[in-house]
Amino acid sequence: MKKGEGHYRVYFAHRAALIDYAAPILGSRETAEDTRNFGD
Repeated sequence: MKKGEGHYRVYFAHRAALIDYAAPILGSRETAEDTRNFGD
């Protein structure tokens, strides 16, 4: 594993968890995924 890859794995795992958490609140998984750039 190259330096920095671990960070991205954690980021994407966290992002997936946030989408799973937000989907029922926002009404759909697609809506949750559309907010993926919110923190960028």
